[in-house]
Amino acid sequence: MWLCWEHPLEAERTFASPRFPDRRLAGLWDGFEDLDPPLDTEDFPAWLLLQEPAAAASLTPDSIPVDERGVAYRLLQRLVTGDDDIGLRRELSEIHPQLLRLFLAQRS
Repeated sequence: MWLCWEHPLEAERTFASPRFPDRRLAGLWDGFEDLDPPLDTEDFPAWLLLQEPAAAASLTPDSIPVDERGVAYRLLQRLVTGDDDIGLRRELSEIHPQLLRLFLAQRS
């Protein structure tokens, strides 16, 4: 996830490579790339939470960026792990409405 946040072009090349060893993650990347409208590579970690909510436990709080990318990730992390609060939805809507739409679409 760090690669997506810090080196998005390298992350794109890595996940798309036929030599990438984690075929499951590569498949998730393919699904991410098929989104319409597309999300930025930096949004892949947050989008991954929608596909794999258990992934929320894989990152330590200090490994998540403190800027807007990390804020969106943290909000979505709380939403997918059961803290589905209207205030959190509102905050996510303000900083990343498309992620909120994807979250809501999965809930319906």
